[in-house]
Amino acid sequence: MKEWIEDNLAEVIIATASLLLIVCFVLTAIASHKEDERLWNNGYCECDGKWVYVDSVTQISKSSDTVRTYTTYIYRCDRCGRMHEFDELR
Repeated sequence: MKEWIEDNLAEVIIATASLLLIVCFVLTAIASHKEDERLWNNGYCECDGKWVYVDSVTQISKSSDTVRTYTTYIYRCDRCGRMHEFDELR
């Protein structure tokens, strides 16, 4: 067993780091979605103003073999003027 660990230590470290990175990404995505839900508040800002759609922003990321797009939707409170980018069109 000791020899196997010594021979494969780099692979074990890389696999563990990759798994931790994936877990962090998933937890961040979940937290972001929950925060959007909290801020959306059935379409009302914390000041009781209504969220009004303003614009959308599309980001494009390219790698050697893929192109990905990510769109966020900007809303502004009609009462206090606060703005927020939501992950989905509401």
